[in-house]
Amino acid sequence: MSRTGPLRTRTASRGAALLTVVLLGLAGLTAPEASAATPSGPTVAVAMGDSFISGEGGRWLGNTDRHDGSRNGTDRAWTGGSTYDPAKVYGATGAVGGCHRSDVSEVAAAPLPGVDERINLACSGAETGNVLSTAAGGQPYNGEAPQTDRLAALARTKRVKVIALSIGGNDLGFGQIIGDCAYD
Repeated sequence: MSRTGPLRTRTASRGAALLTVVLLGLAGLTAPEASAATPSGPTVAVAMGDSFISGEGGRWLGNTDRHDGSRNGTDRAWTGGSTYDPAKVYGATGAVGGCHRSDVSEVAAAPLPGVDERINLACSGAETGNVLSTAAGGQPYNGEAPQTDRLAALARTKRVKVIALSIGGNDLGFGQIIGDCAYD
């Protein structure tokens, strides 16, 4: 391994961490004003952002521990013959709206002691503007209010313990970059 490899990785990681802090500040994802009463609901872990955290690649197409010689044998959404049911992996609402919130996304699968519920607000294709609050210029996406607004509504009734955020790939045209790379 070259001597620049780990340094580049470390520098990229630091840059990503700094970018995340800056984006959180810009997104208005600061601590809410202290309220008189803490919600008495369950503790929750929340995922916000784009497909990287929504779980879009969450072991649906061709990625299980069994193989019967074809895609049908490896696709968890396969129901037999040539029939597929994305709701088996993405849930009833995750498959319909296109947010692709997988049942094996990071927030669903991570060991999180002391968390009663896991809520995935992330949406495949979302950009930073879809995470920002409406007050900060955020825009709805796939028929859903901006994710920060949805988080605020959630925090009124539940105790948010963890927030996992992944955003920026779609702002940079990540899908197009990957498509161009695969085509080349």
